[in-house]
Amino acid sequence: MTIAFKPPLSQYETLAQYIGQTIEMRVYGYAKDEKAEAVLVETDIFMDREYHITLSTNSVAPFYSNTFIQRDFKTLETKLALRGIFEFVDHTKLK
Repeated sequence: MTIAFKPPLSQYETLAQYIGQTIEMRVYGYAKDEKAEAVLVETDIFMDREYHITLSTNSVAPFYSNTFIQRDFKTLETKLALRGIFEFVDHTKLK
């Protein structure tokens, strides 16, 4: 789940308090088309917009999920609980 992509220093400083903490998430929606698959998640901490986790892609960048998830998601009858560790990934150092 991407909270902020290339955040400005002020936003990074706000988010830094969560680094290393376990974040509880609930999966409440699912979307899939011929190019990608993703789930919609909610948390008690980050509630400023809808968040998702891209599960798979086919010849598209994970960013594609931002477009199709809005039009093609199905609400799940039962929410699935997930946990993740909050971390900062410096994309400038990824190859």
